[in-house]
Amino acid sequence: MYINSKHLQILKVIKSNPNISISEIGKLFSLSSQYTKLHLETIYLELFKDSLLPKDSLLISKIYNALNSKNKLRQVQQFTKNQKIFYLLFKLVTNKHIKLLHISKDLNITKRNINNYFYKINNILSFFSIKLNISNKGVKITGNDFSIRRITLFVIFKFLIEKDFLPPLFRKEALSFFKIKKFSQLKKDIINLSIAIGSETSEYHYFTIFSFFYSFCDNDSLNSLNDVSLEKIFKYKPSRHTDYFFLKIVTFLKKSNFSTLPTKYLDSFFNIIDIFFYSKTQYSKTTNSLVKQIQPIFYKYLGNQVSSKKDFFTLLTPWIEYCHIKSLFFIEDSSFLNINLNDISNSNLFKMVKEIQKLVPNFTLYEAVFLWYKLYFNQHNIQTNILVYKNINSTIIPNIIDEIYKTHNIIIHHSINIRFMNHYLKTNKVDNIITIENLNIYNKNISIMNVSFPIPEYNKMV
Repeated sequence: MYINSKHLQILKVIKSNPNISISEIGKLFSLSSQYTKLHLETIYLELFKDSLLPKDSLLISKIYNALNSKNKLRQVQQFTKNQKIFYLLFKLVTNKHIKLLHISKDLNITKRNINNYFYKINNILSFFSIKLNISNKGVKITGNDFSIRRITLFVIFKFLIEKDFLPPLFRKEALSFFKIKKFSQLKKDIINLSIAIGSETSEYHYFTIFSFFYSFCDNDSLNSLNDVSLEKIFKYKPSRHTDYFFLKIVTFLKKSNFSTLPTKYLDSFFNIIDIFFYSKTQYSKTTNSLVKQIQPIFYKYLGNQVSSKKDFFTLLTPWIEYCHIKSLFFIEDSSFLNINLNDISNSNLFKMVKEIQKLVPNFTLYEAVFLWYKLYFNQHNIQTNILVYKNINSTIIPNIIDEIYKTHNIIIHHSINIRFMNHYLKTNKVDNIITIENLNIYNKNISIMNVSFPIPEYNKMV
């Protein structure tokens, strides 16, 4: 059986969501029902070594109950084509020179076919003004120091996103490459640095800073932050930043693991901050155009009130840049699998992602959740919504509230029986009253919205 990272990702979804259906798995991974079933059957055959497949209704439960399933799949996991390309690229940027014979054995590909992989690698390298030289002695890359450090940053970033599902050989070699002393301290430095920058952060932000550290910090540099006093450091300050902000960040860097950063790369570090924490204004026309096209989709699913947020472009643009990087390096981002996926296929959020993916294929639920909280959840926390009911049994109100959110995208903060509503309103601030019954409620000071009764999705009887 051919087992790759996709099979391991599907296995993780099943282990976290035992009641998930085949169609829901297909939606999450953008697979047809036929291909979803083929993936499930391949997993089953590898785990049980049984050619007699169970019925579709039992396939997921059998896989869910299989013991030691993750390790069994990992032992036979193979490289995908994209992972082979990335592995070659990783070896090139970390070793500068590789021998064809060794690589062809490691990846089980012929010297003839390996040229197809190098063609795609060469396209990526040319974007960074780096050349690929192939000879009988092997393969090497040539370019200036800055260009090689820059592509190394993105290669490490890709590894950090994909690491949980990479083949064992790749993981082993990559992890042995990261020989960092006091790793726990570096992790604390990255977290504290993100706080000092003062912007919203995510794992992507942490990965970016970590990648920058490993690519640009140099213990052997003759002119690092360690060697420059705070009085003289201002000659390296980018004009776009205030003296206060620059000094705050540099002071932190000098006291952290980042003190080995060569001063000539200080501007590059602030460029990383601009792009992935604050969003530079000098983006390409393509990126700006994409943000403008995506904006109405957010309005459609999250409401027009997000248009009042002046920082919409500032929030969204860095994530589009991350998607651009994922596209350039064909990153297989499975970060969304860390989210509890129960009922996600029924939510407005999932529908919104599917529509955005028509414009930006690499946009995932992970990006959507972060932006949803910033653009929608915080906005609606200002607006207090209560559900007023009369004839509904109170025992099912919690379920009703969940379904109102899934069906109408409205967050309910409290539920009140209409008999106690007036008393509640005297002592509590309420902005919107939501009803799902035909109730006669009159209040000039509060918006009243009657929405359809939220019927949960169900399987129709044949």
